[in-house]
Amino acid sequence: MTQDELEKLLRGAVEGAACGGRPAEPARAFIDLVRQLVSAGDLDVVSEASRLYFSIYPGAATFVPGSLPGLISNNYPPFKEAAVFKNLVEWSAQNPDWANQVAGSMMSPRLQAIVDDLVQSLREFRPVWEKPTFPQNPKR
Repeated sequence: MTQDELEKLLRGAVEGAACGGRPAEPARAFIDLVRQLVSAGDLDVVSEASRLYFSIYPGAATFVPGSLPGLISNNYPPFKEAAVFKNLVEWSAQNPDWANQVAGSMMSPRLQAIVDDLVQSLREFRPVWEKPTFPQNPKR
């Protein structure tokens, strides 16, 4: 996506929401835009859009990134495929910082790589009850 296309997309989302007259509307519109981009797998565009949006609405940078982990876990196709609920719960317990890592990377050009690494970690994760067991020593 070109810079002009991104600016047009962002402007359309935010200006359309600003017509509602409530201060939270631009942030809500931006989060909806991020949801669409995440669903389409466009995490590089999410980070670009975030840098642009937060340069216009710097105060939103204090609360909008907190929504990204939920948007990723519920809408990013590779994450959804890898996240079997019971595994996700235990994986999250063993990787308690994953949500902060995603939220803190919202404006980073490395967002895609960071999320893909987390998805790979989740795919490879085996809960305790699925880990291989070793046979007991046979009685001699």
